[in-house]
Amino acid sequence: MKSETYTEPSEALIAENAIIFQRFEENGVDLRQELSFEFTIEFPSKQDAEAFVDQARALMRSIEADHRLGKSDATLFCDEDEESVDVTYSVSAKAEVRLISMIEQTLGNLAADHGGSECFWEFPDPANAELSVNSVEELKR
Repeated sequence: MKSETYTEPSEALIAENAIIFQRFEENGVDLRQELSFEFTIEFPSKQDAEAFVDQARALMRSIEADHRLGKSDATLFCDEDEESVDVTYSVSAKAEVRLISMIEQTLGNLAADHGGSECFWEFPDPANAELSVNSVEELKR
């Protein structure tokens, strides 16, 4: 995806995320409020990560405007012991399945163009100001 338009999510991704949101609700997480979602992708180099972020910013500005979201921001995490670089894109949004799926798929497609891993998301549990004990990866199982 080289264009500066975001991607409509696949029905499979929407269904997967709907199940994940349902499990969060079953575990007592209030999904009616705005949450700070963190979308994370791993890249093989800092150069790949920076190229991704440059393009992702334009895409996220478009999503923010079209969906009335607050400003999103990307952070690069470089581990000196590892050669890979993680990019975390923070987005304040309601837990709307289609919206979160669209952001996940858009960032994931763009990441693939830059050698990145799959895109994964999580959010801090507002009830205790910590990351939810039930990560998305655990809930997918």
